[in-house]
Amino acid sequence: MKIEFSFDTLLALISCITGLVALFVGGSAHKKINNYKKSFNDKKKFGDNGVDSSKKAGRDIVEYNCDANALATLTAANFKTSLEQAYAVFEKKTDDNLYKIIEKTNQIIQEKKIELGSYTKIDWINVYFENAKTSSDEYMQNVWAKVLTQELSFPGSISYKSLDILKNMTSDDFKLFERLCSVNVDNSILSDKVNDFYKRFNLYWTNLLKLKEFNLISLEDSKKTISIEPNNHRSIIYDNRYIILLKNDSDKKIDYKLSLYILTQFAIELSSIVKTSTLYDFVVEYAKILKSKEHNGLSVTLHKINYIIGEQVNYDRKNLLEEEA
Repeated sequence: MKIEFSFDTLLALISCITGLVALFVGGSAHKKINNYKKSFNDKKKFGDNGVDSSKKAGRDIVEYNCDANALATLTAANFKTSLEQAYAVFEKKTDDNLYKIIEKTNQIIQEKKIELGSYTKIDWINVYFENAKTSSDEYMQNVWAKVLTQELSFPGSISYKSLDILKNMTSDDFKLFERLCSVNVDNSILSDKVNDFYKRFNLYWTNLLKLKEFNLISLEDSKKTISIEPNNHRSIIYDNRYIILLKNDSDKKIDYKLSLYILTQFAIELSSIVKTSTLYDFVVEYAKILKSKEHNGLSVTLHKINYIIGEQVNYDRKNLLEEEA
């Protein structure tokens, strides 16, 4: 059953389960911040003979979004008052962040005419808001919007752990992850070719170490064996546009071995929101590496996919590796 998406309904859900009434016009945090702005101004006489600067500091915090100089004026006596005002600014900023993310989510759903799933757990929504609310970076707000769209479309597809990982990533970190996604095949990369291969595609060992810190890739060398029955073949499909065929033309089973670094489950979850452009040069080079491991009875060819229907793959018979030879 198709569920119609309602922006107003989702906003109501947000208010209900998080108490963030400031997401609506006239919310408490919105009113509070406006009151603070009206209360502190340059014309106000503080009457403290320069001893208590809490009102001046509070005014500056509100006007300049927690200006460092304003915070530096705090004393033990006025700390609580000024910090409360600083928190009010923070509260409004997080509400604004969430509102922008929800607007971006609504835009994605409407433009792509996405059909939403049947049910998304309220607990997940609550954890999502807690993790997303501090994101002021527009690029990351777009990422958070895609995550919400993914979960609303396919409930249970994004775990709490993935939300926690995303919370600690900057836009540069996520762009690095997107670079990894653009060169991953079957949720892995070739471990024995990092230094002389992946750096050609702007992915270095230091990058992999950083992604490992986010628990997005395992750098423990893993062995994968592709078993190919006699007079049969196995395929590797890349981005639904290219297919690498490993053909066994002999009368014996062939075990094709690869050394890999494996993407974690969290990376696989987050990769569902990443739209990577097909790097033709990468696919060709990857196929060439596999071809270099050919042995008796095994051949490696690369083809362009015409279309995929279910498990049926229709591809052009021209071997692209012959053109690149």
